[in-house]
Amino acid sequence: MPGHCDMPVDPNEPRYCICQQVSFGSMVCCDNKNCLIEWFHFPCVGLTTSPKGKWYCPQCRDGKEPNKPLKRENINNSMSKNSGKRIAEEKK
Repeated sequence: MPGHCDMPVDPNEPRYCICQQVSFGSMVCCDNKNCLIEWFHFPCVGLTTSPKGKWYCPQCRDGKEPNKPLKRENINNSMSKNSGKRIAEEKK
């Protein structure tokens, strides 16, 4: 998987993206408020730079269940709700 993180990870750490890995590197938030995944690693969705304007993940772009109620058992919502930013950069 592109951008896969091989570092030791706390099993309780939230998982993001289609790869279901922890937060690392640059990430982008899907602009569909009902997106089930919400945050994506750039390499996993084919990005190398921040998108301009609204960005929708492949599932929401293809119309696969974009309005289905949210289930967030494994997805941490705090990253998008508290930061107010669509792009998350890795802290160095």
